Amino acid sequence: MKKSDLLKGVNTVLAVSFVLQLSTGLLNNSLPHKVFEFVHEGGGLFLAGCVVAHLALNWSWVKMTFFSKKGANPSK
Repeated sequence: MKKSDLLKGVNTVLAVSFVLQLSTGLLNNSLPHKVFEFVHEGGGLFLAGCVVAHLALNWSWVKMTFFSKKGANPSK
């Protein structure tokens, strides 16, 4: 599997997980406590895992953007 295909899948799951977290956070008073606890708290751990996978797949960009030497222009 190509890295770009894997990244597309991770980004899609990350977006859906984020929307689910946002929705359950906003609707926490409307949901039964057990449902909220399972979906929101469990989903938060899943979201964190997706963030780690996203960062790992984009680590070369992160290094180039945030940890490159000052004055170095990577676009040239």
